[in-house]
Order: sequence, then structure tokens, then C-alpha cells
Amino acid sequence: MWYVVHVTLLVVCQGINITGFVMATELFPPKERTIAAVSHEFLWALGGAILPGWAYLFRQWRHLQIVVSLPTILGFILIWSASRYVIRPRRSRSAAAI
Repeated sequence: MWYVVHVTLLVVCQGINITGFVMATELFPPKERTIAAVSHEFLWALGGAILPGWAYLFRQWRHLQIVVSLPTILGFILIWSASRYVIRPRRSRSAAAI
């Protein structure tokens, strides 16, 4: 049973990586996509390299989950507040660009 769960987790993680890769590269013009792609993969690998250090500092998995999830939560808050700022009566064209 452990192997089935482990293989399923590996497949899901690769799906998340590929989806993020495509989304990151599609945001840039074709000339700058190489830099965006390399940056995405570098940051993905850096996160995987830093995770054991965080796991050493936060031994309980619940604390580790909170620490790992904080950047994502803060990112959603920043994106939400930025889009709310842009969606104003006089800035509807720049909001459509986002």
C-alpha cells in the first residue's frame, strides 16, 4: 500500500511541476521563455534542496506544513489585493490585461 501511495504522489508532483512550467513560460514573450523556463526549474530544484533543512528545523509535520504553505498563502493574498486594486472604475483596461 505504501508503494502505491508513494508512486501516486510522485506522479502528482510531476503534474504540478509541468503545469507550473507551462504557466510560467506562457507569461513571457518567445524570446524570454528560455530564461523563464530555466528560472522555474532552478527554483523548483532549490525548493527541493531547502526542504530537508526546514524538516530538520521543524520536526513536527504540522509545523513544517505551515511553514511550507506560508509563501503560497501570502502569494494568494498579494495577488488578490493587487487585482482588487486594479479593478476600479477607471482602471478596467489594465485589469483586463491581468
